[in-house]
Amino acid sequence: MAAIPGEPQLQVYVECNGQRLPEFDADENDANAATTTTKYIESKSGAEFAVQFELCRPFPQYAMRIRLYIDGKHISSNIVSEAQYQRIPMSAGMRRTFDNVKSTTADEQSIMQKFCFSELQIEDLDNHDLGAIFVEELKSMGTITLKAFYIQHLRKIPLKEEQVGKGECVKKGKRVEKSQDELGTIPEKALKGEALTHRTKLGPAINLFSTNSNHTGPTRTTYDYVHPRRLPFAIFDFKYRSIAALQSLLIIPRSPRLGPLRVRDENVRMHNITEPKREVSATTSVKKESRVKREHSAVAADDNDEVHRRLKEEPVLKREHSAAVESDEDGKDLVFVSETKRRQSNIAVNRNGVEVIDLT
Repeated sequence: MAAIPGEPQLQVYVECNGQRLPEFDADENDANAATTTTKYIESKSGAEFAVQFELCRPFPQYAMRIRLYIDGKHISSNIVSEAQYQRIPMSAGMRRTFDNVKSTTADEQSIMQKFCFSELQIEDLDNHDLGAIFVEELKSMGTITLKAFYIQHLRKIPLKEEQVGKGECVKKGKRVEKSQDELGTIPEKALKGEALTHRTKLGPAINLFSTNSNHTGPTRTTYDYVHPRRLPFAIFDFKYRSIAALQSLLIIPRSPRLGPLRVRDENVRMHNITEPKREVSATTSVKKESRVKREHSAVAADDNDEVHRRLKEEPVLKREHSAAVESDEDGKDLVFVSETKRRQSNIAVNRNGVEVIDLT
């Protein structure tokens, strides 16, 4: 929310579709920094917007005149009198909303049109004559300005007959509409390096009901400026641009993108993380394999010891076993062991001590 250091009770901000727009500081050197604040805001094509003016307690001793300028043109104004200060509850503040232009058609129909952002049609043209007046208007395009003046001695005076139907809002509304219709395509060279992307146009007309409650005749309010040179005590500037333009101006940071260098760094980092895992896995596998081999060798050695132990324990009968030793072609000794049992004898001795031979 924009505020002036010397006027903290006065605050101004811009709403878009009912939501307060974020504000970004402008890195600009303003000679009137004590009375002026400048902010950047984002504009979206076709979105309606409103300028909100809030006044908090303590209220000033003077009445105020508030004027709204859009793209360098005076669009609307409002007077806040001392009598209005007194009608506001002690715990409340005051708000004024600027979101439309009211005008009267040729058939005396009152209409209202909302403010909305419209994208500029910018092309690279060389043979396009804008005229000196329009080139001057481009300098103020893309800016919403609200000025506050201290006024006093408010009084109402009758409105002259020739002024009826030609009020300030009517003239301003028609002038804005004409300017927007005649804008058309803008050559890029006419911008002179300015990052302009949008302008303000008026939305569809909404018919209003006419009321004739003023039976004493039309009047207008006149006043005197407190400042001898009629200077404002507070100025609020809002420069509206697309988000791409705000990024190009380094007002807001660019969206993070994964560029080629960053992709390469990410790949190197992932490789450095994955490669040690592979080495640890391979080392673990080798250790497991070595351990299995050692266990297998130990088991085989135990089996061999068991075989040798059993061979030593078994009795060898010379008559029951016969061995033959030969040499193979390599000169190694080959041992053949025969386990043919000795055939049992058929001679038996009876109880009388006589040997009996069984011939069956």
